Amino acid sequence: MIINFYQRIKSSIVYCVLLAATMIFIVSCGEDDVEPTGDEIKSTSDDIIFSNYRWTSKETKNIADSRYFCLTSKENVKLNDDGSIKLQLVKKGDTWYGGEITLDSALGFGEYSFEIKVESGQFDANAAFEFTVLNIIDNLYEGMTQTGIRFNKYSDKSAPNEMEYFLYATDKKFAEVQTPDTPFLLSGLYSSHKIGIFPNYLFYSSKGGGGFYNEFKALKKSEAVPDIPDAITFSESTDNLKVIMSLCLPESNETSDGQKVEVTVRNFKYTPHISDYTHF
Repeated sequence: MIINFYQRIKSSIVYCVLLAATMIFIVSCGEDDVEPTGDEIKSTSDDIIFSNYRWTSKETKNIADSRYFCLTSKENVKLNDDGSIKLQLVKKGDTWYGGEITLDSALGFGEYSFEIKVESGQFDANAAFEFTVLNIIDNLYEGMTQTGIRFNKYSDKSAPNEMEYFLYATDKKFAEVQTPDTPFLLSGLYSSHKIGIFPNYLFYSSKGGGGFYNEFKALKKSEAVPDIPDAITFSESTDNLKVIMSLCLPESNETSDGQKVEVTVRNFKYTPHISDYTHF
């Protein structure tokens, strides 16, 4: 009885050791499935890592599935060796395809900034680049639905494709835009842009080559200033936001000169809003 008792204890100890070793092996293997953060973020075959954030590139094969009524291809989203990202607008056969990426995670109140340039010449008159910050909560019937910075004037070849700030607020049922008095154009030099989304106001700023600078503040509707009649206003925003970058042909069948278009974006940055005290 005593021998059997000790044998049982010995067998139990061996069993526990083997079980513990097995659990350690399982946990160590499972750690590979945990999504890394910070500098450890790695790309997979279905996404791209840009500015240390995970983005999903969009493949649109049906025009009805496109937010901008144009087709997009994952092949038109390329990560450069310097960490910047290139969006392309390319014709395949008789059809033009653009490039679009969406931030994989939701962000909140704060500042969203990026830098952009066009690879050759001026930005095509028929092309459209949009940097959009979009509310993603359900049942948002009042307030800011989406806002951002875009170059999409849909002009004739001789007209410049200039920048504008846009805001779509669901309570107004239409979009509002603000365009600088001096046209702000894309060029072969990087220009920097920033959007601030806060509970009581929105803020936009852009800086280009030659020292050109523009800024604009959008006030909450209840705080709109009477002597700024053209100010974009909104009811409210949320802190559950997605970022989308898109290069497309929204209202044209082809580029103005029939050539492909490439824009490069770098240094996307999100700075969270931590208090009600700001530089305003």
